[in-house]
Amino acid sequence: MKLLEKPFEYLKKKDGTFFPPEIVRNWYKARAYVLNLLKDIYFTPGSSSHLHVFILDVDGGSTRPLMLSVARFVAFLAHYINFDDEDGRNRSVITLQRRVPLQSAHVLQVLRARQSG
Repeated sequence: MKLLEKPFEYLKKKDGTFFPPEIVRNWYKARAYVLNLLKDIYFTPGSSSHLHVFILDVDGGSTRPLMLSVARFVAFLAHYINFDDEDGRNRSVITLQRRVPLQSAHVLQVLRARQSG
């Protein structure tokens, strides 16, 4: 039962050692965040739905490990299950963006345009 309550604490690296506690904490935070964020979005194998998740690194580094944990859970919950086996394409996109003011503004403008049209 304990394994089901805290599953990430039992994961090991290829060398057999456990992941550092700060990484495991990020996994739990990311799981809670992504499950809440995607709670109304459903994918099934073979679904034709599309999803684009945009993750912005707002502070230039200190939240990057958490940002990557969020991307990892989005991949687990949406990206892999939304893969089209017949043509080999994903129907979901995960965009990771470092904070570069001009580029970030442009990317956000493009995403808003796609969303509205």
